[in-house]
Amino acid sequence: MYRGMKAPVVSTPRLKWLLGCVTILLTTFILYVFLYNEPRATVLAYPQPQVNIIPNQLDKHSVHKDECDRSKPLVVWKPKGRLGNIICEYVHLLKLADFFSVDIRTSVSMHEALAPIFPHLSVKTPSSPCESERLKHVAWITYPKARERLLNQTNRAELLVIWDTPCDVMQIWQSRLQWLSEFIVNSELKEAAALRLQNMTRNVESLKNFTVDDDTTLVGIHVRRSDYWTVLDKYNFGGVLPRQYYEAAFKYYRKRFEKPLFIVITEPGEYDWCRENLSKNSRDVILADDRRSPEEDLILLSSFAHIIYSHGSFGVWGILLSEAETVAYPDHKNDGDKVRYPPHQAFDEIGKMQNRTEYITIMYKSGEE
Repeated sequence: MYRGMKAPVVSTPRLKWLLGCVTILLTTFILYVFLYNEPRATVLAYPQPQVNIIPNQLDKHSVHKDECDRSKPLVVWKPKGRLGNIICEYVHLLKLADFFSVDIRTSVSMHEALAPIFPHLSVKTPSSPCESERLKHVAWITYPKARERLLNQTNRAELLVIWDTPCDVMQIWQSRLQWLSEFIVNSELKEAAALRLQNMTRNVESLKNFTVDDDTTLVGIHVRRSDYWTVLDKYNFGGVLPRQYYEAAFKYYRKRFEKPLFIVITEPGEYDWCRENLSKNSRDVILADDRRSPEEDLILLSSFAHIIYSHGSFGVWGILLSEAETVAYPDHKNDGDKVRYPPHQAFDEIGKMQNRTEYITIMYKSGEE
């Protein structure tokens, strides 16, 4: 009402109508307030996820999307092959970053394979939102193609996922200062390997009447057979090594040391062959046939100061992770008209260089196994 105006006179029917409207409005308001303050089961049944950001983390979360540099290619390696292959792949990933100055990440499966053995790996899995977004636009590629593409630098913002298993032993050996700090073995695995070896040497005394003492020299042997003959045959590298090779290697170490004890490491599928051909009739040869994991076998192999090598990346890493004094491997004269197996060829070259390890080639007479 404005000042000076009189209140209008309201007739009885109109008054009743107004009172009814007011009643309806009040009822609606009361119901709204009542329902609003009641627990809402539907909301509680489907709670929304909450992000707890503690003080001093707000800025980090705010800029997280910009953490990956789109001016560089992002290279992720999806592992292929067994444990030895995966370690090779990790080293080649490091070399890509060093040579091409690119961002690198391991795939989750590569991280899960290596982190339990080597807890100090520097390369992480893709984690930031922008890296996850870039993973939606993937160029699957082999290692040689990735190098070629990075040399051409056709697209600096691209993401490459490498699905390949290179293992250039010579390159790996030359870059050892780069990866030595990465491959620091889990201390629990090292302790377990030492205890395992202690149990083996204790058992050989009762099983083979061989006394282990201060004069005993332990020699580790890795036997790679199984499906590997298909790889060797495909590239004309010859076949898997026969019994005669291992016998010749045993003979060499028996001449070199007063009392060697040979511990054979292989995969479960080759236990029978190794037992029948290597350990059955020899007091100083025992088979590690306790069915441990590849990780445990690798750490055991790397604990020896003397190693007899056959084929495969697993044995290569047993050597490279060790502080081996001697490594025995097949002589090139046994290759005949076959192509020299690349790790054997690499050991030929490494053996000519000054290093702490002596590389010894073993000649043997081929024959039926």
